Amino acid sequence: MTYGTFAAATDGSLYPERDRLKRDFSAIHEAGFTVVRTYTEPPARVLEAAADWDLQLLVGLHFEDWRYQVGTSSRERYRMQRAARRQTAEAARRLVGCEQVLGICVANEVPADVIRWLGTRVVAGGLRDLVRAVHDADAAQLATYANYPTAEYMAVPEVDFVSFNVFLEDPAAFRRYLTRLQHLSGDVPLVLTEVGAPSDPSPAGRRRQAEMIDWQMATAIERGVAGTCLFSWTDDWSVAGESQEHWGFGLTTADRRPKPALAVASGWNARTVADLEREWPSLSIAVCAYNASATLDECLRHTCALEYPGLEILVVDDGSTDDTAAIARRHPRARLVQIEH
Repeated sequence: MTYGTFAAATDGSLYPERDRLKRDFSAIHEAGFTVVRTYTEPPARVLEAAADWDLQLLVGLHFEDWRYQVGTSSRERYRMQRAARRQTAEAARRLVGCEQVLGICVANEVPADVIRWLGTRVVAGGLRDLVRAVHDADAAQLATYANYPTAEYMAVPEVDFVSFNVFLEDPAAFRRYLTRLQHLSGDVPLVLTEVGAPSDPSPAGRRRQAEMIDWQMATAIERGVAGTCLFSWTDDWSVAGESQEHWGFGLTTADRRPKPALAVASGWNARTVADLEREWPSLSIAVCAYNASATLDECLRHTCALEYPGLEILVVDDGSTDDTAAIARRHPRARLVQIEH
């Protein structure tokens, strides 16, 4: 679930005051969400609320970035990049060891026209430097950059997972594009850092929002997306200090009354790929083993834990002389087939 940004609180942060924050995180947890994506660095009270409600944070950082550098000198761009790297490194150091932090998103949607003006190499290199700043400060911390379709050509190879914000209102186009993103992501996981749909105040508008989120969630699971952040928790939303009163992307109203879309999302939060309404082909996994006692138990522990429906697991013991067959028999879900070497 994405959260914010909000009007500035008394401490200057772009989050609700403590009581409202606690009620929000409690409701987000009760709806089955596990991760909250923020757009600015969270103060201590946000980290504490996340811990209280067993939520992890995908922490976004906000600073002057490339979109403000069109037409400026190379010296000014260099100054901006140094300041951004310093701020990123300081934030990463403050968050070292914080169990509530799932990862750090170093930036969000540098506009495509800005990238074309400044050059893909320049902007991608700057983002790569920010990812490195996170890893230098905390080698165990995950780092990503939230891209979007218009700038899909800009790759940042150092990210730990590829993040995209995708708003498509046609189910077939959405499915095709997620397939494309899986190819673009290569060997790292794909996370949708923003998906969702707006609603107007009418019952029909809110039903349409719920229907769209239903097929978006189903498609994301079916396409093997590693995680999905719905945009957004509430219609109470501000940008640059200005309230955005008519966007309607919230799963709750500005005063936190649930919309139908929240119940749909909550239902999907309790489901897995096995719950998709489709015919799954049967699948056989053949584990070919010869004197594999050193590795077979680990292999079968993970393989037998798969929830795929109609799954057959075969261990073909190629005349082993060690404990391969005995290990296979300890896993009832696997069927042992023994042949001569």
